[in-house]
Amino acid sequence: MAPTDIEMNTMDIETEKIPAHSVEEKDPIVFKGEKARIELSLVAEKHLVRKCDLRVAPVLFFLYMLSFLDRINIGNAKIQGLQKDLKLSGSQYNVALLIFFVPYILLEVGFLHFIHVPIVLADSVKVPSNIAMKKVRPSTWLSGLAFCWGTILLCFSASPRCAKGLLPTLLGWSSVDLFLGSLKLVPFRVIIIFPPRITKILSYVGCVYLMSFYYKRMELQKRFAFFFCSGFVAGGFSGLLAFALVKLDGYGGYSGWRWIFIIEGLATIAYAVLAKCFIVDWPEDASFLTAEEKLLLSRRLDEDRGNEFARMDRLNKQSFNRIMKDWKIWAGVLMYLGISTSGFSISFFLPTIINGFGYKPGQAQLHTVPVYAVCAVVTLSISWLSDRLKHRYTFTMIGILIASIGYIILLAQGQPHTPHALSNRVKYLATFFVATGTYIKGLAMTDNMAYEDRTQPLVIVWLSNNLGGHYKRAFGTAMQIGFGNLSGIIGSFIFIQNEGPGFKTGYGSALGMVLVCGVACTVFHFGLRWENGKRERGERNDRLTLCEAEVQNLGDDHPGFRFWG
Repeated sequence: MAPTDIEMNTMDIETEKIPAHSVEEKDPIVFKGEKARIELSLVAEKHLVRKCDLRVAPVLFFLYMLSFLDRINIGNAKIQGLQKDLKLSGSQYNVALLIFFVPYILLEVGFLHFIHVPIVLADSVKVPSNIAMKKVRPSTWLSGLAFCWGTILLCFSASPRCAKGLLPTLLGWSSVDLFLGSLKLVPFRVIIIFPPRITKILSYVGCVYLMSFYYKRMELQKRFAFFFCSGFVAGGFSGLLAFALVKLDGYGGYSGWRWIFIIEGLATIAYAVLAKCFIVDWPEDASFLTAEEKLLLSRRLDEDRGNEFARMDRLNKQSFNRIMKDWKIWAGVLMYLGISTSGFSISFFLPTIINGFGYKPGQAQLHTVPVYAVCAVVTLSISWLSDRLKHRYTFTMIGILIASIGYIILLAQGQPHTPHALSNRVKYLATFFVATGTYIKGLAMTDNMAYEDRTQPLVIVWLSNNLGGHYKRAFGTAMQIGFGNLSGIIGSFIFIQNEGPGFKTGYGSALGMVLVCGVACTVFHFGLRWENGKRERGERNDRLTLCEAEVQNLGDDHPGFRFWG
């Protein structure tokens, strides 16, 4: 029905009353003001991120590079006379590598504290190393650990008594033997491989944990990749350094392999003193940030991680149970366990493997340099893509495929000097596949340390990205790395000396663990998608019926938190 004259007049009057800038057309002045504020905020964020890039990662990069050197150089020292001088026969070298991991796992996960203190009192307990660092300024904690490991490394490598199988008088320890299970007594002189690492147990996770408080999840990958490239730099540099320093063999009464550790110990001590002035503290205490920048940093991280929901600032029985029962953490442990076995194998035995291809010790050390150089380039490239696409899973599977191809080639190498034996060039190429694939998977946060450290950035960052709340991330990261480093025990023993140069057990076991990592990554990826779906449908909203204090301490169990893979 057509409108009446009265209705038409009313419509005309209402039309005339509509202001020139209605809700459908904003006031140009207001609109420009809002746009300017948004642009100003983006500029401020870019400036803040750039400022953090200049202050947070670089000093940690060199700190971690130095910590890598002595670990990586164990393999170099082995083929330069360490095993002969310390009279390590049979599997004793493997045992020397293993000794490190038991206390490492215990200290990283915090079991030494769990044994003595009820978790219900955990607010006053310094459990994993991350929580210990929360009680101490990061600059003091990390530089102090570096100073300790440099000092201990120097003392043990320079002590003349160590050459006789005795521990340095400086530390007041007597000559003792270490009984390991059913193995025969292993001389404690292998401790030269052990003490410096105890301090590094805590430093690696501390560096990673500190960096996670300065960047959004999508920004972490590139920064962690830069940090972990310190391992590749150390890997390449260690071969050159070892090649040069062994020429000091006999100088001052020390073997060439000892000079490798002496120089590294001195360099670490000097850098630790310098680093104390430059390592940043927690954002709220960071002297290089203004009050406005601290507020902006806090706001952008809260928005990124859903911290208005995902908080876990109190550690009590309920929150501890949530942490222990979180399937994501245990999947992360398996991911790290699988890939770290390959990483440890490469770092411990790469010089030995290449030496078995027919190269002399000095040549084998130099041939490790290109392997680490390629790994560094690939790591940085993949990290950039992973952050840009906000995706981890596909890249981990690509790494698993590449590493698997490398191990299959090495398994199929055949006996030397037989018609079907692969050439040294092909076998050397396979080491590139193994290392590159391993470090892609890792590339996302470790200590697979020199070994662990470089190999795991991806799987570690991936888990860290999906943990919400201070204590959840502190425990989750420490558990992943601590339990995951059981792979160090595996990696220490799978390369059996009398199986060289074929190392069937070593290559086969490492390949199997790489596939374990692949399965765990697949479960993790699709598990996150499944959980996000349940939250979108409101199937986790029953958690909101808990008391207010508990709701505010749910961490990433809060229905408002979203995961990404």
